[in-house]
Amino acid sequence: MRFRSRLCVSLAVLLTACQPPSVLPALELSVALSPDPTLTPRPQPTPLPADRFDFPLDPNQFGPYVHKVTGPLNVDTRYGVQNPGLGGAGKCFVDEYGKKVPFAELYHAGEDWFKFDARRQVDPGAAHGAEVRAVANGLVTWKQDIGAEGWVITIEHLLADGSKVWSAYWHVAAPTVSFGQIVYRGDVIGRIADAGGNSHLHWE
Repeated sequence: MRFRSRLCVSLAVLLTACQPPSVLPALELSVALSPDPTLTPRPQPTPLPADRFDFPLDPNQFGPYVHKVTGPLNVDTRYGVQNPGLGGAGKCFVDEYGKKVPFAELYHAGEDWFKFDARRQVDPGAAHGAEVRAVANGLVTWKQDIGAEGWVITIEHLLADGSKVWSAYWHVAAPTVSFGQIVYRGDVIGRIADAGGNSHLHWE
């Protein structure tokens, strides 16, 4: 019993050290320290399996910025591409030695969806305020305010075979979901944050 209590406290300390306090769920330390083996932490709710995946925005009105396809800028915001036009400045990604990795060397980890005009060209700034929807049934497992970049929301999706996948949404404003909340495909989870002409949803 003493070992179990130490393990629970160690896990609580580890979680506190690795994650920002603003996104941590309430840790039931009174339960973890209790000698009573009948007391256990409440399990997280189990969402319905993800039976289908949709887009977070209407694909008839939104889509990624692609050079010479949806806009003139030398940038491609589709998954897995590099953008040498973004230059050599580092930002929030670092290599194994802690050195900032230049944007030009990064591979885009998702897609940046902008609002299109009638010609299916990016309409700068028009995406601001558009509703962002959950792509499938799931559980909100991350929600963090990243300042001027809006909010990051991550949803865990349980598949029929018991495995899990995650969807992530960046640059979200006015989030309507909470950490640990069950959501269903098509539920509104927030709106696209105002970034001026660069207003878009990054999702992966």
